[in-house]
Amino acid sequence: MGKKEEACALFIDCLSKQKSLLGENHADVFETMQNIAGHYYDDGNYLEAEALFKDLLDKQKKVLGVNNENTRITMFTYACTLRELGKKTLADALFKEAEEIKKILTKTNSNRI
Repeated sequence: MGKKEEACALFIDCLSKQKSLLGENHADVFETMQNIAGHYYDDGNYLEAEALFKDLLDKQKKVLGVNNENTRITMFTYACTLRELGKKTLADALFKEAEEIKKILTKTNSNRI
């Protein structure tokens, strides 16, 4: 097993423990899910990445809301994964939604200054 595979195995073990200790909807759980899905994506395991990104995005929308930067990032990376799988229509819709959220967040943050 290479170092990347060892790291992914550790992340998966960590995710299991985090879910037990912190619950399914904790920010640390979301971050670990993002890391695992990113590992799958980087290794070209797009089906595994797709499933994890979809699950993560659904949870983040529910817990953090749609107009949240972490949700937007997951949406974008999920769209990249879908594009790699040839699911262009769905990927394009998510890219567009992520861009709209970015505009909303930029406007919201500029109003705070």
